[in-house]
Amino acid sequence: MSANAQTAIAHGIAGSKWMIERFCHDLTVEEWHHRPCTGANPAAWILGHLILTQRQFLGMVGSDKLPDLPEGFEGKFPRDKTAADAATDFGDVAQLLPIFAEHCDLLAAAVMAASDEALGSDLENAFGPNKTVSDALIFAGLHVASHAGHISTIRRSLGKPPVV
Repeated sequence: MSANAQTAIAHGIAGSKWMIERFCHDLTVEEWHHRPCTGANPAAWILGHLILTQRQFLGMVGSDKLPDLPEGFEGKFPRDKTAADAATDFGDVAQLLPIFAEHCDLLAAAVMAASDEALGSDLENAFGPNKTVSDALIFAGLHVASHAGHISTIRRSLGKPPVV
């Protein structure tokens, strides 16, 4: 893979991080827990989910630089729809944005440091059009950006102005 492709993937990760930071920087504790409609997840759950998926992407590039998470973190952000809809205990929501940013920074750096062989390797568990590690890493930025759209809706339902 060319350095330009790696740069593009890392830029997508950095850009999606920037969007999340813009959408979440001014949320109050109560707003982190706001659900704009029945069945929607709050920003707190979304950030926890994104942190856990960033850790999966870091594992795909063989990163051994996974930061410690607060005790019980993974259990607070279930992916099962029923559990996610019912989840209310997200721990200290003030920690979510810094933890997310750290994981994005590590992922972008790992992409830039990865070998062509690592990036071109087949995924053990291919999903959708993502067959290789580089495919999945391109998706990483898109995944975060799609959830940024959910947080934008949360913001608007709270009467907050658009930020992007």
